[in-house]
Amino acid sequence: MNVRAYLLEIKGIADEEGNRVYFSDRGLDGEVSDSVLWMFLDEGMRCGGISREVEPTGECITEVLVGCRKYALAELVRREIMKAAGTCE
Repeated sequence: MNVRAYLLEIKGIADEEGNRVYFSDRGLDGEVSDSVLWMFLDEGMRCGGISREVEPTGECITEVLVGCRKYALAELVRREIMKAAGTCE
């Protein structure tokens, strides 16, 4: 399956700490893209979060999450991307 299409299809990925990441083809300003994704990180009740334009690759997405110190969430996303790409660990 196409990784970009898969990430747009799922309803987000959450870790056990209440962090959730969502993907969209539309940015906060309403801009739509056929190639990049917008990643929205919701940190739950901790009043934090980010919105980033990202390439639909595991490296790019996990780099942003690791930069936000969301290591467990980055690993979950990496696994989902591998599943979508049909690769094994």
